[in-house]
Amino acid sequence: MNKTLCAINSKVAVATVLCISFVIYPALRTSSAKVIYTATDLKTEAQVRTEANTYDAATKAIASITSLKLENADELKKAVAIVDREGPNLKFSRSKRVVLGLGDSTFVNAVKKRSPDKAAAEVLLTEISADPKAVLKLDGAQALGSRLQNSAEADAAILKRSAEALKAAAAKFKQAKQGAATPNVARSYGWKLLPVAYSLATQPNELITPPQGGAVLGLIVAVVVVVVIINYGFTFVKNISTKEGQDAVAQCLVAVTERLGRCERNAESQPFPLNVAAEALCAAEYLADSANCLVNP
Repeated sequence: MNKTLCAINSKVAVATVLCISFVIYPALRTSSAKVIYTATDLKTEAQVRTEANTYDAATKAIASITSLKLENADELKKAVAIVDREGPNLKFSRSKRVVLGLGDSTFVNAVKKRSPDKAAAEVLLTEISADPKAVLKLDGAQALGSRLQNSAEADAAILKRSAEALKAAAAKFKQAKQGAATPNVARSYGWKLLPVAYSLATQPNELITPPQGGAVLGLIVAVVVVVVIINYGFTFVKNISTKEGQDAVAQCLVAVTERLGRCERNAESQPFPLNVAAEALCAAEYLADSANCLVNP
């Protein structure tokens, strides 16, 4: 999700889904004329909540970067290590939003009201598959959409703040260390950061396609599908589905991670202490790009 969103608290509503396996539908691309949702990820309530907790822990750890003394080389390396360790867990963004949506009793009850039996449920799924905006007719959909958007934007803001801190620290670190360069190193490298991935042409497998407008809409639809799965089972929905949905946020994050790896390989080839600054810049760009993946462009 600049990138979105991906993959919902009345205790009564939640109680009905405990210990029940269900499918999260990564239907985040809503730009095509018709979107049909097919099960791609069979998970239990516990698994989804575990992923959401892992995601929250990752954003919390990344947020802690701003409290580190980044002018210190060891602290800067620690910050980069946090990004390397926790960055991959941002892929659980969808589970975080889905848990948020499942906790919205107004919306969940509206879905149940529109799908009192399998026939009605099939009509509902067919309707929102043909026109995802139809989901906005359900009570609480607009409010849920705002909550999902606000949640993604809040997380994106955390990533951006840490990205800016790393970027500023890298610049200061490089400037401070330039004066300590030995003549030989200075002549050899000119004390300029060598180009890294983010200043070079993007490779074909690193194309970043942020979720286009409708990522939040897709998440709302995903909540509807999950509720139907909970009520009528996986097979029922699978049998009326014909095409696999796309998790645009996850795809965007994969592309960003590919670029981070390339950037870090280039950074590691630079002489100390420039490599430290270069790796920090890689981490900063990664966080900034990841933030863009979480929200609409």
